[in-house]
Amino acid sequence: MDRPALSGDEVVVGLGAVCDLERVPRVGDPSVRFDIAEFVELDDGRPVLLRDLGFTLSSIRYTDGRAPEEDPTAGLSLEDVIDEVRATTGPEVRADGTVSDEEHGWDELALFVRDIGLTVTADRLKAVGYAITVTDRLRELLSRRDD
Repeated sequence: MDRPALSGDEVVVGLGAVCDLERVPRVGDPSVRFDIAEFVELDDGRPVLLRDLGFTLSSIRYTDGRAPEEDPTAGLSLEDVIDEVRATTGPEVRADGTVSDEEHGWDELALFVRDIGLTVTADRLKAVGYAITVTDRLRELLSRRDD
């Protein structure tokens, strides 16, 4: 996903994040690193990158504190990954430490969209909604482990 040249006349019709593995974890890795590409989808179907994010999960976290399994994704579910994506991209944490009641920082997201050259309001983005997806590679890894 990239940031193509935009005319400014494009319309945002989608907003979301795609999560993937930074790399397929190796046996014995103590953690797993995930990449998140936050994007808007334009009315012509093109996705445009807003920002790159990510998170790392310790393999111990999902094995009830036992020594890490050989597979660093042991105990990790698709729902766990989506929850972490939601936490990473989610609500605004204010300067006083309180967390916004909103699912996302819509005003902040609108600023990111304006930074790539498009005019959009926070209300418009909120109306479009926010979709979280994972790549086929990540989905396959987690489902293969569950078999």
